[in-house]
Amino acid sequence: MFKRLKGKISRRQAGSKESDTPPIHDTGTTEPRPEKFGLFFVAGNQPDSSSSKLYSVDIIAIHGLNGDAFNTWRHSNGTFWLRDLLPSFLPGCRIYTYGYPSKIFSETSFARMQEYSRGLLSSIRDLHEDSSTALVFAHEDDNFYGEVLKSVIGVAFLGTPHRGSESAKLGSTLATIINICTKTSTAGMRPRAVRNDLLDDLSSNSNTLQDLLLSARNRLRNLTVVSFYETEATPPLSSLVVGRESSILGIPNEDVTPLYENHKTICRFAGETSSYMSVARALRRIACKLPDDGQELKRANTRSSDRSLNDVEMTCMKLFNIFDVAEYKGLLPKPIPGSCQWIRDHPFFVTWLEKTESALLWLTGHPGCGKTMLSFTLEQYFEEIRTTSTPQTVLIYFCDDKVSRQKDAKAIIISLIFQMIQRHRSMIRHVRRIFELQGPSMIESFSSLWSIFLKIAKDPKLGSLYIILDALDECENVTRRQLLESISEMLVDSAHSTRSGNGVKFLVTSRPFLRQSYITDKAPQPHISIDEGQAGYVADLRSFIQRRVDQISLKHDYPSDVRDFLLQTMYSKADHTFLWVHVVLASVETSLLTAMKDFRDIVTRIPPDLKDTYMRYMSDIPSDHLEDASHLLKLLLASSRPLHLDEINTAFTTHSSHSTTEDVVRDSQTAIAHTLQGILGPLPMPACNICSSMISTMISFRPRTHLPIQFFGISDLNDELPLGHFADDSGDENDYTLNADVLFREPDALNSDVCRRFVLKYGFYSYASLHWAEHFAICEESASDALRKSAMSLLSVKNESCRNWFHFYCTESDTSMDTNSLDQEPIVLAARFNLHRTLKDMLNSYESSQAILNQSLLWTSRLGHGRIVAELLTAGSDPNMRGSDRQTALTAAAEHGHLSCVVTILADKRTDINTTGRMGRSGLSFACGNGHDRIVTEFLRQDSCKVDAADDSGATPFFWAVGGGHYSIISALAKQASVDVNHQDKKGRTVVSWAAGDGMCEVLQRLSKLPGIDFNKNDNNGKSPVSWAAGNGHDSVVDFLVQHKKVDKASVDKDLRNAISWASEFGHLNALRILLKNGCPGVDTEDIDGWTPLAWAIQNNAPGVIQALLSTGSVHLERQDRGGRTALSWAVEYGHASVVKVLLQEGADPEAKSNRGTTPISIAREFGRDDILKELLENSPDETGIET
Repeated sequence: MFKRLKGKISRRQAGSKESDTPPIHDTGTTEPRPEKFGLFFVAGNQPDSSSSKLYSVDIIAIHGLNGDAFNTWRHSNGTFWLRDLLPSFLPGCRIYTYGYPSKIFSETSFARMQEYSRGLLSSIRDLHEDSSTALVFAHEDDNFYGEVLKSVIGVAFLGTPHRGSESAKLGSTLATIINICTKTSTAGMRPRAVRNDLLDDLSSNSNTLQDLLLSARNRLRNLTVVSFYETEATPPLSSLVVGRESSILGIPNEDVTPLYENHKTICRFAGETSSYMSVARALRRIACKLPDDGQELKRANTRSSDRSLNDVEMTCMKLFNIFDVAEYKGLLPKPIPGSCQWIRDHPFFVTWLEKTESALLWLTGHPGCGKTMLSFTLEQYFEEIRTTSTPQTVLIYFCDDKVSRQKDAKAIIISLIFQMIQRHRSMIRHVRRIFELQGPSMIESFSSLWSIFLKIAKDPKLGSLYIILDALDECENVTRRQLLESISEMLVDSAHSTRSGNGVKFLVTSRPFLRQSYITDKAPQPHISIDEGQAGYVADLRSFIQRRVDQISLKHDYPSDVRDFLLQTMYSKADHTFLWVHVVLASVETSLLTAMKDFRDIVTRIPPDLKDTYMRYMSDIPSDHLEDASHLLKLLLASSRPLHLDEINTAFTTHSSHSTTEDVVRDSQTAIAHTLQGILGPLPMPACNICSSMISTMISFRPRTHLPIQFFGISDLNDELPLGHFADDSGDENDYTLNADVLFREPDALNSDVCRRFVLKYGFYSYASLHWAEHFAICEESASDALRKSAMSLLSVKNESCRNWFHFYCTESDTSMDTNSLDQEPIVLAARFNLHRTLKDMLNSYESSQAILNQSLLWTSRLGHGRIVAELLTAGSDPNMRGSDRQTALTAAAEHGHLSCVVTILADKRTDINTTGRMGRSGLSFACGNGHDRIVTEFLRQDSCKVDAADDSGATPFFWAVGGGHYSIISALAKQASVDVNHQDKKGRTVVSWAAGDGMCEVLQRLSKLPGIDFNKNDNNGKSPVSWAAGNGHDSVVDFLVQHKKVDKASVDKDLRNAISWASEFGHLNALRILLKNGCPGVDTEDIDGWTPLAWAIQNNAPGVIQALLSTGSVHLERQDRGGRTALSWAVEYGHASVVKVLLQEGADPEAKSNRGTTPISIAREFGRDDILKELLENSPDETGIET
């Protein structure tokens, strides 16, 4: 080998000098340049208008040892992939290549790696003035410092020897011999020396690379890093130039990928080979990290309310954004200025407001007394009393039993969580953690949602929480009970807790019956009855009366005596509700008779009871309008959400005689508000405030037989929908109709913009598309054969009308829907939309394939349609078949909390209770993770259930129960003889390890009571639970663990790191103080890399942690690492001025020399840090080094 290398070197010296200038290319890019070094523009693809996505990034290629800015990336066939292939793969990007003196044979260059790095940084800074984001990849050498990190989003390494190369080490030895030979054999000629220094730097475990590798841990932490390693030997060598171990940084989230290339071909591609595609796709993944708007990419501040969100976090935000509180508040009538002030001085309210611990105040009142207005006003008041010195967050939720999404306690918690995240985006981490465990099904689990709520509510960044829950009596009973019990438990825990924390102030409004059913001895709460003897309430009612009477008198020009009569008459009834007053004055306002006796009769004959009042108005409706009134009231009752006036108009007008939308428009009311007022009087406005049961006593609801189809105006749309394609830029954008494929610009690409335009043109189309199946499911048993036939036609994707509404549904509905259902039989949609009778008709009419039956079962199990599940199982659906998401009917039903479906599926003898779904998890695992207690109980009743079965990650159901913080399930599982509470997953972690790492202090307290639980079991890397807690900064967990008698406070992992080391690395000062206070050892112990806790703290720029460590008196400040460098030396290179100052104050030596002779002062000069240099020189015992 020595002979071959010497011969190669001799030939290189004897040969003519190769040109480093790339050849001319006809694209106009990469023109010939006389320079060899610097940043060169390679290509800037000008994407055409058809490009679906643009990547506004700059890609900078950096060669390695003995490389070249151009030839390193050029294949022997001439393909320069940076120019010829990559621009079209990443349209919109700009590509550069960087050259520096890296030749082994050099006549003049003696620059070192640091100089090359500074040259690169300077070039990137210059480039940054014109471009906001850089994506960098390298072949063998790369280094990042300072402000450049703010614009770099990722790095791709191609065979880069982070830990050096044995080939370079051997080459350095041979080069020394060759240099001696060439100096004696080239008399009279200038020798071309071999660069021993570069080969030394790249030799295995060299000091230079060791320094770079250690510093890279922190610098690359927030970037996307992809490392490719070679798998083939490079001829004539028989081994790898850079092995896998050296090619990998070993940092979290590093994407490691093998390329079946050698060290020479790993960066040269003949074309779109598999290796090229691997690299190109990796670059695309990094480029996708760029925000869509192309704005400047900034380092995320986790404490900022405008923190940027990643893809998973954006998905979480969309998942939780189900109710627009601001929009709902905008629909509410505004309170009279100055009203609702009385409650601020009420002693119960003042006491509640002044409490430091969590507390609840209950406001009750009968329907129509103004509870919602009071809630609205109090929210504004809480916002007004906010101070900058005392952080606090105000949340509000309006329950509404007329809106399906606003009458479930899970929806309440979802909205509260979303509001908190909107104000403090860093709180998204609590949601993300559960989402990564459970996926979208998390929002269907009350316990999971409550766990997230508690996590966020206890975060000190939020400060105090004020939570207003309005009209809680309109929430459905089951989840409402769960919510009230959870709040009660929270209040009890807060009252008994000795730890300081955020106070959560709940203010609940409801009708009196709800509070009476909730009264408990556990946590008795103060109560204010709004409409029973409150002087302030009466004053507000009198103000409302005066305002309305003034308006009516002015409108009709009543004389002052009539006005005064109305005022006095209404004042005498001031013990009634706002709603009653509104109804009476509305009757006065519309009365054709205006004598005082007429007004007196109106006031007298309207009953004080609301039900009697409405019955009174119903009896006054003229006989010729009774049918219309009944129809309107049915619409108000039957609608899935409050209808807008134009929707009421369409629904009220649509009749079986109408065949087109034009027919409906022609017959619509021209002034629907006037029509409503004329027929129903004052009924429509407050209708939403009356419970459904009350309305039901007034009307007998029977949907007209044509209502579900003709009412929604969908069945006949295919008759008027000519085929065609919609284009934004051609013709009149408003001149289009609802054709079958118009919602698609191209196959499988839903067009939400077109959907919005349809809604503008067809006012009722949105409600019809989203809710027709829901309405039909209610009345399909009593529907006529013709109606059921029409419904079946709407479920056949062969029909244009079906494709129309279903495309719209998939685009506009917030319910996840697999659009592949478009390719399936109608039975799939019938099952999906819970159309039981229709499904039976389909099953009886024709034979469906096994695949269709199985897919239908999967959908309906996920959605919880119990009768449909039973029907499909009877028809032969396979309960053990896995879908495209790997879920079975049982795992899907268990995951989403559908008890009846689980019971039905388990009752089928074909069901394998232990069949696994996604991630190898069983139905029991999903039920445990999502906190579905009753389903867990059902599984545990089955003798064949494998309670302790592990999934693909090695986690058992017990793991998932602990991860979700589901205490009742944890207790139930721990009692099972087959459950190992100390089971380790594939990472070697136990439930104690995971709970400690996730900061679940309450869970750990409960786990500590389980017999046989081990709090010291280390994971595969030797990391203990207390180290996990310390490294993640969970102060309360660290405090609990170090005081636990059975916890080993001195444990170290396989890298010889202890809890103090982990707390120091991430700057967790409070956790560190707790460890030091409780006598945890290892404050100055070296880990496997020779780093002490002080070194880790310096890297993370944590001056507080450094002071805490040094205050122990046990830290050797001048300790040298394996490169002879001190803590101060590293602090200077990192540029952490505040850390430098702390170290100097503690007596650190600014002139301590490393093994290479560098000092903190010389490093500061080298990197141009004049501010740090000044601080060092002022603390130097010998200031002779001061430059003049």
